[in-house]
Amino acid sequence: MARFAPSENTLTFLAGTVVVLTGGSKGIGAPCVRLLHALGAYIVFGDINTSAASELLSSLRLHKDIPQRVIFVKMNVAQYVDHVDLFGRAMGAYGHVDHAISIAGVPEHGDWFGPSLSTTSVEDPPSTRTLDVNLLGACYFARVAIAYLRSEEREPGNHSLTLMSSVAGFKESAIPMYQVSKHGVLGLMRTLKAGSVPSRSIRVNALCPWMTETGITESLMPLWKAGDLPLNTEEQVARVISELMRSKSSNGRALYVEGGRAWDIQEGLDGAEGEWWGKELSSEWARSRALVAQWNTKGGSRSKES
Repeated sequence: MARFAPSENTLTFLAGTVVVLTGGSKGIGAPCVRLLHALGAYIVFGDINTSAASELLSSLRLHKDIPQRVIFVKMNVAQYVDHVDLFGRAMGAYGHVDHAISIAGVPEHGDWFGPSLSTTSVEDPPSTRTLDVNLLGACYFARVAIAYLRSEEREPGNHSLTLMSSVAGFKESAIPMYQVSKHGVLGLMRTLKAGSVPSRSIRVNALCPWMTETGITESLMPLWKAGDLPLNTEEQVARVISELMRSKSSNGRALYVEGGRAWDIQEGLDGAEGEWWGKELSSEWARSRALVAQWNTKGGSRSKES
């Protein structure tokens, strides 16, 4: 599995670029906003947490030029119209969008399959908030982002879409809807890379962080640190995100981030496909995939319903 090693000297290219992201008020999103600002980017970030956004903006305004380079938009990522408004604000302020990062997420909500489930309790519909924010929100974001990142007149290969998955996106966990949502984000990255964005010169990648010290994981930190286990800081994950934006050769990557280090699990899966799937099945898949891709270009996978 290939190591993805961030460089120390190549982030200056972000100066002057326009970056749109969700979840920018707290967690991984806030240090991402800070880093992008320090690197000279123009940032439009959305979040539902207005008080945390105000605190972040206040801290950034210590720099006298910040009002022109950071815009906050209150939004609910589970609402499609809010994504349209977010990107519209960026376009209205800066005239284009270079990079888009979907970070907003929530932990497990509700009890879908727990021991309390019974023939009585099953009559009440479970919460879909985790799916609505983590998966549907990412799909909404990606759809709008692709429309705004696409440009025939700008330099090919210099636009990127980064999606936030998790280690739960590819390893088993006991948090069902969170895991389903993060598996879905990896699937979204793969399908976009395979068919929706190559002709538009948009690179699409995903991050799969393991334990990161955020507000969500605060109660686990004493036990985790006592076990001397690898731990990401929010700033380290933000740094990996910025490196993905920089790397013009990075497309279709799924980076597992542990202790501030990153590895490309997608490259590992693809490279070992002949071993875990078998050469014959892998070869048959490649041939059938080419046929299906041809069918898709003719609209075969889209519903005939109006």
